[in-house]
Amino acid sequence: MIDPLLPGIVAVGFGLLWLFASMHKLGEHGIFEATLADYQLLPTSLVRPVARLLAYTEGCLAIAWIVRAQPVYVVGISTALLSLYALAMGINIVRGRTGISCGCSFAATGEDARLSWWLVLRNLGLVAVAFIALVPTTGRHLGAADYMVIVAALLACALLQVAIGQLRKNRVAMMRGSRHG
Repeated sequence: MIDPLLPGIVAVGFGLLWLFASMHKLGEHGIFEATLADYQLLPTSLVRPVARLLAYTEGCLAIAWIVRAQPVYVVGISTALLSLYALAMGINIVRGRTGISCGCSFAATGEDARLSWWLVLRNLGLVAVAFIALVPTTGRHLGAADYMVIVAALLACALLQVAIGQLRKNRVAMMRGSRHG
């Protein structure tokens, strides 16, 4: 058994992750459809309906994580979707198609990252983290201080994500610079 604070952080974190992902896909549906088409994994006739389905599924997952409805199903669907995204990225990386957008970097930078094994590993790491929500917890109830810890932990995770994104950009810029020098 673990303290309920950790699954609380995971639940709110995944709720926000799926919420922002869904809003991004719905708000910029044309761009997301083009990105999905760039993966070249679906027939053209399925790109638009699959793009909509993914956006609405992510929105439903956001709500389900936040209200903690049916954790086994929510974790199962979340991990299946993250694994599917990782597989799609991996297929395109193996094909040598790393110049296409991942369709997943909606925060902070305002631009999507290009496909890389780092993004595949990030998704698989998120799969592992999601399972924390299924670990039995002690009977302790969360108090006001716990909710402040949840907010602080999520802010720290967001800052870490931004920092990693910037490090990846710096690495790419340095590699380009060393080729020209």
